[in-house]
Amino acid sequence: MKKLFIAAAVLALSACSTLKSSSDFDPSVAFEQYKSYAWIEKKNDDGVYHLDGLMDQRVRSAIETQLSQKGISKVDKQSADLLVNYITKVDKKINIDTFNSHFGYNPYYGLVGDSVVQYKLKQWCVNMKLVP
Repeated sequence: MKKLFIAAAVLALSACSTLKSSSDFDPSVAFEQYKSYAWIEKKNDDGVYHLDGLMDQRVRSAIETQLSQKGISKVDKQSADLLVNYITKVDKKINIDTFNSHFGYNPYYGLVGDSVVQYKLKQWCVNMKLVP
């Protein structure tokens, strides 16, 4: 019975996930021809949101793992085939919903109101640029 309850709880909580992801790339590019990459150094003087040290290490490590699994190795910037960088962005959004719940047929009875929800939309993008 306990296992059934845990399974139902996990299933119910997984249905609440709103994480959406997408990818975009040029399908005509054959990545097998690229064998090396280097990181582009970030400029901190722009107004873009930057990850802290630990999260920056985790994101870079995840990207480096994926590239090494594809046979692309990390080298210095002068001998790289690809330049890699990631960008993070946080947008503040507001969602306003108006609701009416009239009791019976009389429009003067019931609840009328607005629901205002503020949330942050976090985005990050991995950029890969060919070295000319």
